[in-house]
Amino acid sequence: NGQWPNGPKRRRQISMMMILDCVVDKHNIWLVVVAAIVCAAGSWAIICLFERASRTTGMQRAGWHFLTAVAAGAAIWCTHFIAMLAYQPGAPVSFDPLMTIISLLVAIVGAGSGFLLAASGTRRHAPALGGAMVGMAIAVMHYTGMMAYRVQGIITWDKAYLLASIVLSVGLSAAAVHVALRRSMRLSRSVSAAVLFLAIVSLHFTGMAAFRVTPLLVDNSFSNPAAMQALALAVAIVALVIVGAGLASYMIDD
Repeated sequence: NGQWPNGPKRRRQISMMMILDCVVDKHNIWLVVVAAIVCAAGSWAIICLFERASRTTGMQRAGWHFLTAVAAGAAIWCTHFIAMLAYQPGAPVSFDPLMTIISLLVAIVGAGSGFLLAASGTRRHAPALGGAMVGMAIAVMHYTGMMAYRVQGIITWDKAYLLASIVLSVGLSAAAVHVALRRSMRLSRSVSAAVLFLAIVSLHFTGMAAFRVTPLLVDNSFSNPAAMQALALAVAIVALVIVGAGLASYMIDD
């Protein structure tokens, strides 16, 4: 069929290849691995804490939801920030401090609100709606963080990839939270954590495939790769400490 190369299957293949090309060719792969480790540990901790919050009442419930929000914000934001430091645009970069802080607050408040709605039981579809809110918080955090990204170059966006990143984040997060609350599923925690992991990483790397930079080296300034890597590792350590503290609370109370 002469139309096959332009068909939906072919377009999906090309899209996947572009995302993989973005990951492999435009990122420091070792920092991508660090980001993935933080994301995997964080996703597991988030689901554990969220499940505990959904089974408690009163002040205990508020406390567990707070821990869930903090762990979620830390895992989501740190994954994004480490992966951003791994990105290699071919031009000097810096970060706007205020927008960077705002992106962290968006992750904590947005994800926390979504998990609170999901566990509320106010309506039949509350878990999916709350999960969708978590996914939207991940997307807003990412693109707020991108506003903090300063690069010496002309920036353009591929709107198709941008929209796809949001759809993936919202859809996968809704599925992850829905599965987490299905107590009849023996492996629901592992499945939910895996799907949440996919929601976070697919949002980031599909969003980065949408991000295009044409370098403009207008002066002699440059980014220090060693400093960027050290900062990424420091962020990873902080994230794992926060996530570990949340898991320790979960195990102590178990």
